[in-house]
Amino acid sequence: LKHQAFPAFNVIPCNNVFLDFGSNVGDSFRKFVDAGLPILPPETRPLMFDVESGGIGKDCYGCNRRKRRARMANSFVLPTFVQHNLQNGTMPEDYCYYGIEGNPQFTSRLQKIELTAMNMRPRPVRHVHFLTEHIGSKQDGPATLYLDTINNLDNFWGSSIYASHIDIRKNSNVTAVNVTGITLTTLLNKVAMPNGHIMMKIDIEGGEYELLTEAVNSNIFCNLAETKNVRITILLEPHHESLVGSRQPRIDWDEMKGNDRIRNCGVEYSIGDGGR
Repeated sequence: LKHQAFPAFNVIPCNNVFLDFGSNVGDSFRKFVDAGLPILPPETRPLMFDVESGGIGKDCYGCNRRKRRARMANSFVLPTFVQHNLQNGTMPEDYCYYGIEGNPQFTSRLQKIELTAMNMRPRPVRHVHFLTEHIGSKQDGPATLYLDTINNLDNFWGSSIYASHIDIRKNSNVTAVNVTGITLTTLLNKVAMPNGHIMMKIDIEGGEYELLTEAVNSNIFCNLAETKNVRITILLEPHHESLVGSRQPRIDWDEMKGNDRIRNCGVEYSIGDGGR
């Protein structure tokens, strides 16, 4: 790892940025960092962080379901996506990592991960900050997140902006919490630098349609590509009506030809398993 001294401000502009929408317990940060290590068989590959050392530990979003989950066509999982998109000798330690997670149950854990990583020498990333109790949204400001309270073994992976989400409807008592919404336009304007690279993973249980619709309508992708020569790569895990509980978000997205409009801005846009 390269030694990178950098002040611990919250959100700062960087040449290389990874945006993680739906950080859950923080295992995607570990997998982002681990993507810079040599590829080894799973049974012999050490984890970059371990629970005994106060790091991320062994909790893994969706690990208990991995053997049963269907694979998507042309799917990337997160470490492969990161490795595929590192160019010109860059490594994870050259990136600023920003994780966005709404579930307050994970706040203290994510803050601990941030503090641990920022105090490491050498540091595994140039800068890290978790926007805890924040969600990617169609507008900045107060928002509501419905909590999955039943999937304990899967780290409550079904929390969503939609009360109609299948994992919310399974709850006998629906739990909603107040969080802060942040748009892609706002976040990208804060972090993007000329001639830089923005890599992002979006896995937010149906909220991806509102998040991306706002960005397409603001034209932020095209503006960054055309005026700042920013390279943008996205890994999106789409969630369909069987999970979200409504067809309308996907219908609206398809009607506006959202996928085509993103790609027409030069964005390298992949559909796959946002986790893991």
